[in-house]
Amino acid sequence: MCANLVSKGNLDKPLILYNRTKQRSEDLSKKLGTSKTKVASTITDAVKDTDIILICVGDDAAVNSTVDTILESDVQGKTIVDCSTVHPDTTNALEQRITAAGAAFVGMPVFGAPAMADAGSLVCVAAGKADAVKTILPYTDGVMGRATIDFSDQPAGNATLLKVIGNTFILNMVNQLSEGHVLAEKSGLGVDNLHTFISTMFPGVLCFPGDAAQVIDEIQGHIQRTPSVCSRVTTISVMNHYFTSILHARTQGMQRRLQMLVVAV
Repeated sequence: MCANLVSKGNLDKPLILYNRTKQRSEDLSKKLGTSKTKVASTITDAVKDTDIILICVGDDAAVNSTVDTILESDVQGKTIVDCSTVHPDTTNALEQRITAAGAAFVGMPVFGAPAMADAGSLVCVAAGKADAVKTILPYTDGVMGRATIDFSDQPAGNATLLKVIGNTFILNMVNQLSEGHVLAEKSGLGVDNLHTFISTMFPGVLCFPGDAAQVIDEIQGHIQRTPSVCSRVTTISVMNHYFTSILHARTQGMQRRLQMLVVAV
């Protein structure tokens, strides 16, 4: 996302980078160009010279902590955009706190794997006051993303609510792909033949090896952060049980199959 902002965002100032692990910011700055980026040592340093602040962190606690620090500074007239996948209630609470401090706020989670982020092909979901959403739109379509779902003048939490519900669609697809692969292997059809079918009928779905345990941990993290929503979808509970059982499996065959299946979307 940062790379696309630098290369396609038509920024008139260097992009300010902050990460809790400063070395990551410094490495990214070198990669993107030190004349096009600036590394901030603290959140306060990052905030003071910015007009638009984008946040993308791992969970509700992290985003709340980050915003706590941001609001220690004068944010009057700034626009704060949270791209994190968090509970919709968290997003709505952030909107209230941030707007009360005189800043504009947009909830803007994104759909797309890291490769889609690199390619600028994310789908962004932007919710909040229309003027706030309008501020970030020049940096979504054609820059960080390929499309924007615009929820202008809707509660910011509607964006993260769609993200959670949208993730249930993806999880169901993962489950179906998993069962299809097992069936293709055990029936003798073979997974290569199934891949031909998938790539022909559903060209947006990819099947490739990956770190299965890491992917499952991320998926279960989404489920745990939004239990009030996910608990209403029976198939999500079933899949969560599958994932937990698979992680306890120790056979080579299961580990190999899991690598092929879970990162299939």
